[in-house]
Amino acid sequence: MRTTLVKIAIGGIVSIAIILGVIFSGILPGGAKGTNPAALPPPALSEWKSYTNERFQYTFKYPSDWYLNELPTSEAVGIVQVST
Repeated sequence: MRTTLVKIAIGGIVSIAIILGVIFSGILPGGAKGTNPAALPPPALSEWKSYTNERFQYTFKYPSDWYLNELPTSEAVGIVQVST
């Protein structure tokens, strides 16, 4: 009886893994359909934003449709997170 329950549990886990794999591979409707954000062209450089850190004296540009977040840090470290 116990081995039957273990086999059923393993079968269920494998089935769920296969279903999730199919959904995320884009085979089924509603899954990822091969849209790769890296394949999209970035905004023109003239549209990029600039970030300047006066304390550590650096500047960099990032795409205008990205988000920038300054994380709370110690006196010796400055962390800036840029993400899509």
